[in-house]
Amino acid sequence: MKLAAIDIGSNSIHMIVARIDGDGNLEIIDRMKEMARLGEETLVTGYLSEPAQERGIAALHKLKALADSYKVEDIIAVATSATREARNGHDFIARVADECGIYAQVITGVEEGRLIYLGTREVFTFGPQRALIIDIGGGSVEFVVGDQRREYMIHSLPLGVRRLKDRFLAQDPPSGAEVAQLYAHIRELAAPVLKSARGFGFDTVLCTSGTANSLQRLCHGLYPELAVGRAPVVSVAQLAATTDRLVTLSARQMDELTMIDDRRRDTIVPGAVLLRCLLEEAGADRYQFCDAALREGMIVDYLEQNRPGLRLEAEVPDPRRRGVLLLSRRLCSNTAHPQTVARLATRLFDDTRSRHRMGQAERELLEYAALLHNIGHAISRSSHHKHSMYVIRNADLQGFTDREKLIMANVARYHRRSGPKSRHPDYMELEPADRELVKRLSALLRLANGLDRGHRGNVHTVTAHVAGAKLQVQFLAYDDPSLELMAAREATEFIHQVLGLELELQAG
Repeated sequence: MKLAAIDIGSNSIHMIVARIDGDGNLEIIDRMKEMARLGEETLVTGYLSEPAQERGIAALHKLKALADSYKVEDIIAVATSATREARNGHDFIARVADECGIYAQVITGVEEGRLIYLGTREVFTFGPQRALIIDIGGGSVEFVVGDQRREYMIHSLPLGVRRLKDRFLAQDPPSGAEVAQLYAHIRELAAPVLKSARGFGFDTVLCTSGTANSLQRLCHGLYPELAVGRAPVVSVAQLAATTDRLVTLSARQMDELTMIDDRRRDTIVPGAVLLRCLLEEAGADRYQFCDAALREGMIVDYLEQNRPGLRLEAEVPDPRRRGVLLLSRRLCSNTAHPQTVARLATRLFDDTRSRHRMGQAERELLEYAALLHNIGHAISRSSHHKHSMYVIRNADLQGFTDREKLIMANVARYHRRSGPKSRHPDYMELEPADRELVKRLSALLRLANGLDRGHRGNVHTVTAHVAGAKLQVQFLAYDDPSLELMAAREATEFIHQVLGLELELQAG
């Protein structure tokens, strides 16, 4: 089959056309890019202007014509920062559907990061390495720490080059004060995220955007004597020297640098400053350009959704875990949230072993229930916790006993709203000891779910400590944790009833 994937970005709109064989192998057979500049003014005003929409529609008509010429079976499309932030973004997406016949989905920054990771993993050989992946767009920058098996951190920041250009660089050439403000703004926003990335650890930095590609060509052309390693690698020394030169040039002088793509001339300065800052804050001495990102990730995700066993079988040898992940991917539109909740819940489990005295088998049931707790949304958002219980209980999960599925189903059911009651038949079907197990596991799941209330991965670290009759939970967040703190406190009464502990929460 042939498939087209379209990324409606803040600066450019990209499409790739792929051929997919029966084994799920993909081959990119064509690419097309249009600089629609949807984010021009939009990222400042919060409104997609009529000229911006017209540029977007015109670009998408061209992409649709190319896709049709290949007779693709399907076109998948996503819209990112400019569209998701615009107050009339969904109106624009409706226009795209009506006028172009392209049905796009507006995705979050975290989902964008997940797809970027999938695309990078398709072309980059990680081996034993772990990588920090940086994708610089027009409106946002996505950060992912991952290896061949999984991603460990995903975060999105509003630091795209179009946004930075419109907000900070008005003069030609930019003034020293403008450049200084730009540096300070980037460091303020990026420092916490890159500190967390250093905590996870990484061996290499991969940059996947057109900005990174343009800077690679420019750095190699201007300062070949500062090159290190293979051609795709750019040293921080090269980038620093290039950036220091770029910020002194007027637009006319910039035109003389033929190594810069004409379509990126107006954003190359904020792009250079941004990437230099990010590498320095990450403590890296170089980056490697990777020619795959969101579009390729969309294709990979499509394959995993439609032929879900192809890659998971190699990546996840445990059939029980693989079955849970397959079910989650089939029924969850965004798997980042359940993955975050599972990570937080198992950490809470580990830190409170002295109190609950449960073992590895119970820990696995908690993790699997966390990965599946939201799948009821596929049926209905209303009472989705009850639908999750029904789906888990009746799912064809190989390797699980009926008892284990019933425990997981009940744990997922009680991640919100009321706790277990004697009038709940699925709960009362359990043996008394398993009912107590459900209470304890669902208490931890409820607390972990509260810590990701915004489904944005804001809480990146959590530790728990039992001190007497108190459960002291400390957590660190990227941004203001007020929402997560409020939601986690809703578990206070349930924690006290089940574990006999008074919950104390502290955000760092």
